[in-house]
Amino acid sequence: TEALAELARTNSLLPAGTLSHTLGRVLKVPYDKKDAGLVLALQGLVQQGLVKLHSVDPELSARHLAAAFHTVAQHLGAQQEGVVFGSAECLKTLLRACVDTQMVQLAVRQAALAQQEGDDGPSNRAPSALQSIAVAVESILGYRFRHVWGTTLPIASTLVERLGPAASVVLPGILSALGEMAALRERSSWPSLQGTLGVMLRVMGPERVLAVLPLNLQAAVTSEAGEEDEDDEHWFEARGSNLWLLPVMRQHLCGARLAFFAQHFLPLAKQMATTSAKASQEGRSLEAQRAATAEFQLWSTLPNFCNWASDTATAFPELAKELGAYLTHRPDLRAILCSALQRLIHQNSIVLDGTYDPASAPVFYNSELAKASINGVARFSRNFLPIFFNLFVAAESEARGVLHECISSFAAVTDTATIGAFFRTMMRKLMSVSADQTKGDDVLLEGGNTQVERRCTFLHLLLALEPGVEVPAIEILYKAVKPCVTEKHGAIQKKAYRILAHLCSSRTHVVVAHLGELHQVLLAGLACCTSSAKRNRLQCIGAVIPLLHEQDAAQFSESIAAFLGEVVLGVKEVNVKTRVTAYDLLVKIARNFEGQEINDMSDEEGDKSHLQSFFAMVMSGLAGSSTTMVGATIFALARLLFEFSAALIAAVPELLPAVLLLIKTHNRETVKAVLGFIRVVAIRLPVDQLTPLLDQILTAMLVWGSDDKNRHRMKVRILVERLLRRCGEGAVASALPEGHDKLLTHIRKMKDRNRKKRGIQSEAGDDKEKGSMYSTASARQSQWQHTMVFGSDGGVMDDEDDIASKAAGSSQAGFGGISRAGVSTRITDKSSRNVRNKSKSPMLTEDTMDLLDESAMKRAMASAGRANGKWREEDEDFAVDDKGRMVITEVRRQGRKRERDDHFDYRQDGAQDDDADESRSMKSVRSRGNQSVGMSSRGGKSRATSIGGKTSTSTRVQAKRKKTERHSKEAFKPKKKGTGGDMKTGEAKVEPYAYWKFDAKMLNRRQFKKDQAKKGLDSLVKPSKKLASQAGRKQRTAQNKK
Repeated sequence: TEALAELARTNSLLPAGTLSHTLGRVLKVPYDKKDAGLVLALQGLVQQGLVKLHSVDPELSARHLAAAFHTVAQHLGAQQEGVVFGSAECLKTLLRACVDTQMVQLAVRQAALAQQEGDDGPSNRAPSALQSIAVAVESILGYRFRHVWGTTLPIASTLVERLGPAASVVLPGILSALGEMAALRERSSWPSLQGTLGVMLRVMGPERVLAVLPLNLQAAVTSEAGEEDEDDEHWFEARGSNLWLLPVMRQHLCGARLAFFAQHFLPLAKQMATTSAKASQEGRSLEAQRAATAEFQLWSTLPNFCNWASDTATAFPELAKELGAYLTHRPDLRAILCSALQRLIHQNSIVLDGTYDPASAPVFYNSELAKASINGVARFSRNFLPIFFNLFVAAESEARGVLHECISSFAAVTDTATIGAFFRTMMRKLMSVSADQTKGDDVLLEGGNTQVERRCTFLHLLLALEPGVEVPAIEILYKAVKPCVTEKHGAIQKKAYRILAHLCSSRTHVVVAHLGELHQVLLAGLACCTSSAKRNRLQCIGAVIPLLHEQDAAQFSESIAAFLGEVVLGVKEVNVKTRVTAYDLLVKIARNFEGQEINDMSDEEGDKSHLQSFFAMVMSGLAGSSTTMVGATIFALARLLFEFSAALIAAVPELLPAVLLLIKTHNRETVKAVLGFIRVVAIRLPVDQLTPLLDQILTAMLVWGSDDKNRHRMKVRILVERLLRRCGEGAVASALPEGHDKLLTHIRKMKDRNRKKRGIQSEAGDDKEKGSMYSTASARQSQWQHTMVFGSDGGVMDDEDDIASKAAGSSQAGFGGISRAGVSTRITDKSSRNVRNKSKSPMLTEDTMDLLDESAMKRAMASAGRANGKWREEDEDFAVDDKGRMVITEVRRQGRKRERDDHFDYRQDGAQDDDADESRSMKSVRSRGNQSVGMSSRGGKSRATSIGGKTSTSTRVQAKRKKTERHSKEAFKPKKKGTGGDMKTGEAKVEPYAYWKFDAKMLNRRQFKKDQAKKGLDSLVKPSKKLASQAGRKQRTAQNKK
């Protein structure tokens, strides 16, 4: 078979007749169907032979295709999974490669002829090859192949895609088979079933699908609660109902007719609304809720009917009036309707612009159809825009986003005269609300409760209308917005800068015409800009500076000097988008300097470039009076060094001492910034230039290596490990300050321990010296992510393996993705996922855990009892004595706070071997037996801590701990003589205290299970009830006497 398959390959010279004869003989040869290897070999031979034969002679290929399909299809019921998978792939390959247009046309003609002749026609007519294949496909969807429906359904999808619209003629019974399959609720094959139905919806259209599988909404709405399982949330899968098709349509519908929604779905939605209202009035709340849900799901398919709709020009006029009414009166459907309208306009606009992906649109869609669709929607702009204006003014600020997008979409396709009229109306209203009128008939009160809210509303509306207005109107908008940038109200500033940023990006000619004036406006707003408007202001600055660089060098230098401090401080803003904008603007400014020589510099500085001078300007911020400015400057320098490392490497030896000097400050943000700068230096500098700087870096950095508050200890350790990988253990060991040698020992032991856990062996251990753990490889580049470089506030920087994995799939690797030529520490995908999962566990990090988040609690409980991905039985049970009572162990500490065990102090490590470390490791967060377990504390000092890695208890702490004490009867001896106390004696018949064993059945929702768990509890508490009743009678008697 292998030899024949080699002859049948595409590049072979075997004649078509010979190949056809060979395939015919192969298909008739008897073979052992239980031999998986032989079956797969024959299938490979048939597949390659038919593909080769079809490329040479399609007619000969069609003669063998049906027989081959039936032969391979019978193996889908095999017991071997490999045979089933190979058979499915073989069938899909045959359908893709051997079914052509001629075969489809022949099958359609024969099906039409058979339909015309009916039962009176001749019965001996041989079916076409495609009709025979269709019979085989329908058979593999039967109940006999239920266990492999997930494999056979993709085969049906492939055939439907090849048939196209002819699938409804060639495969008349496939929809019925799919409907019967869905009625069985086979969850294992449900995704494949949805995919197959999605293909049929796209190819055949929803009309033909729903003709065979009607929705029958009334059956779902009126079904009795007892007929379905109450635990099943899919109540819409009631018998006789196909409401489950609606989610499939929302996911797969494309290129459908919008008129079908207006004629079929819209009446159904109205019917469901009427049913819901009637049921609600009559007190049938469940039925009313189901009907309302069905109505909402029907409307939720509208955006998908608008997805590349084929008849927008003719169908939208019939639907426009209904859409306007529902927009006004149904707030719950407003988002769906806006999404549908916006999709109609956007998709046709990108087709006209030529910016769309042809693969995402149906084959029949072209520019003529798109133009007709746009015109059909734009005709109703006069009707829709006033509705949107009224809704926008009345809506809350949080709900205006979707309305803004709709107004912008309609403004872009509406004629300029209509948009100009609306624009002038909104401008007059803005002038009216900006005036200080509080009384009179002309006072405008719509748009908000205060004057500031009303001004923001109409500024937002003017921005939404901008895509459709002409240049003179843009000039008016610019003049109206210019004074608003110096307003004291932050909301007005934000709207004004947002409009200016939008004009800078979309109306560049207006910005060029007013460049000098806009420059002065930005300078005037420098001192009064609020934090909320900072991002849009930085975008304006980023648009103005390149234009100044091209037109006026003097103003460019002035603007750099004026705006640089603001840009640098922007990297410390609270808002993430503002920080990203500031970093991007910093790089954008630097690129204007890159590669240009300074002609007016002195002789001693004549070899410096503009980029180096800009870097020096940024460095001046290190002399700032505030710690915020100093930290922001270090952030900015790290960003520039990361982006332009080749040009700025020479400045690092001069800059590094000044930056390292700041690490001795007690400001947390400054120290975090310095550690991030060191990380960038360790990443970007070549090894030969980084090695001489190790002495300075390690001396300064290890000041925080013994941080008692555990703020920067993990970062320091990660940086040391990175330096070990870049420069090698020998170079780092020689530069390490005295007293920190145990750090390298600890890192080596942690690496060895983790390697043993993962089961990874060294790939180059025989070729390298035993004392060398790390290679001298260079770091790979990646995109900038400041949260990875500087770490989160109070958190720990991501490990290099995590960062590299996050950047996987791109041409550049992530931070810390280092090419190792020495001992390989790469881990498998499964183990890397386990490591990342452990690092994210709420029980193993210092991050705050939301106790109201059920999923976080489940993860925390799971991580507490899991070791290496497996549950341990010893973690589940407490120690008990011979009588079955729990043994509670207490740890007594005097004169000190609780010790922290979430980190490890490498200074206490190194002298002990691995066995001693294992015996001192914290195995669980629970206390078990006589083992002394240290509890983690967020406050206080930590002695038993580690800079990452395993937690361990130091020897000094163990020596000061007292021996554990067990509860015994001695604790219940009487305190005074003459009293009995609670100690049980031999002659006592009553237990001083009693236990009731916990039973999981008490949490069961079934009442009889609870009763079984509580059986006997009444007899246990009966004496207590009796004493309580006696005490109550005595108390009442005493009160009556009084």
